Amino acid sequence: MPPQRVNTLADGRTVARHGVRSRAQEDVFTPQLVAEPAGLVAEGRLTVPIGTVYPLEQVQEAYRQV
Repeated sequence: MPPQRVNTLADGRTVARHGVRSRAQEDVFTPQLVAEPAGLVAEGRLTVPIGTVYPLEQVQEAYRQV
């Protein structure tokens, strides 16, 4: 799949490096921003439930649900 067909929530620098579109192009999602909550998850002090898993064919519906 060409990178122009991929969409992600990854940070802007990462997607720019791979030529992917992103809602986070403004670099909102930086490693520093997610470091603390990621650490809490790793320690088992924060649980992030996964409500639904979508197949790739339903990516539009997944974004609508977000």
